Amino acid sequence: QPGMGMGQPGMGMGQPGMGMGGMGGGGVAPGAMGAPTPGYGGYGGASPGAAMGGPPQPPGKSTDSSQGGVQATIGEPMAPHDVTHVRNVFDMLLSNTQDPRKRDDCAKRLEELYTKLGNGGVKTACSQKVLQLVKAIESQDMATAGKLQQELYSVDWEANKNWLMGVKRLIAR
Repeated sequence: QPGMGMGQPGMGMGQPGMGMGGMGGGGVAPGAMGAPTPGYGGYGGASPGAAMGGPPQPPGKSTDSSQGGVQATIGEPMAPHDVTHVRNVFDMLLSNTQDPRKRDDCAKRLEELYTKLGNGGVKTACSQKVLQLVKAIESQDMATAGKLQQELYSVDWEANKNWLMGVKRLIAR
């Protein structure tokens, strides 16, 4: 049958029940017939994990391209109007930043924050503290803003250090 290639039933692949209807999947049994032949991998654009019978990506997870890994939803996604509010306040601070390199660096770091807030990539306690921080900045209460910033460091530094450094550089004037 044309287009069936190495994945034809009865070709000695030794992998019954792959659920692919005999359409191969390329490299189904690495080593069963020697090294995989180039051009036989990933029929139909399937990813290597899917072709190997790997689990599908669970719902509620998104690929975080900046880290090259999978980012779990670990908190409640922030309401879009709240994310916009956070963005507007930080954009106001960015517009007052004179050094273009510092401004660009902070802006890139803050994009990660906005993405994580919108998809639940930060703990709910952390996103609530970000909202409190923004309100403190709006009311020009920099003492409270500094205190909230310190509290944010203790929530989940390892997962949030990139955008936290952007926030620190932005409000430390």
